[in-house]
Amino acid sequence: MRYASTILYVPDVNAAVEFYSRAFGLEPGFVDPSDTYATLGGDGATLAFTTHDNAPDTERTTDPPAGFEVWVEADDVPAASPGLSMRAPVR
Repeated sequence: MRYASTILYVPDVNAAVEFYSRAFGLEPGFVDPSDTYATLGGDGATLAFTTHDNAPDTERTTDPPAGFEVWVEADDVPAASPGLSMRAPVR
């Protein structure tokens, strides 16, 4: 299993990109032409920003959605995470 990125749900993607790139020296990455999704990169990881409207309805357990999402990738999820639930409970 490998860490892929963290996605922050924000009201203003451009403002978040500007703040985090100045604060942490992260390099600009992908920017969606609609200004509703963008990434910054540094040290092999990605910090992504998207609007609350982009949260998948199937994952939404709060309104508005949670403020962030940690994304990990694995070629074989069951083998990489024995005993772990695919969804952590929201408390």
